[in-house]
Amino acid sequence: MSTQPEAQLLARVTMLRPLGEQVCAAMETEYRKLGFLADDQLDIDFDALVFALKRDPFSQQDSVEGTWLDRQRQRLGSLVFHADGSFFAEFDVVKPHPGKPKWFVEAVTAWGQGSEVKTEARLLPAV
Repeated sequence: MSTQPEAQLLARVTMLRPLGEQVCAAMETEYRKLGFLADDQLDIDFDALVFALKRDPFSQQDSVEGTWLDRQRQRLGSLVFHADGSFFAEFDVVKPHPGKPKWFVEAVTAWGQGSEVKTEARLLPAV
């Protein structure tokens, strides 16, 4: 038998799935635009997220926070849906830029409000 918070979390994740899948696809597109090959996968998959409800200290409302984990249970990224309809996601890439040797790709990020999704790659100068 599920508890009330678990049932609430499941209902919210189910409702957020279409937007979450849209965010994941947009992040994958941003990654591909950098020039990484098709067989170089990041696995930015909505179904791989581990979800929890998190209380926002500012609004005092619950956000739905999903975390991507690797096989050793280390954090690879997160997708947070705020109660106001906004969201933010990031997924670690941690690879040299495939087309710009002086740059390193740290992560791919996405953010937005409602169904509007914006993405960008976070680059760092290569040392």
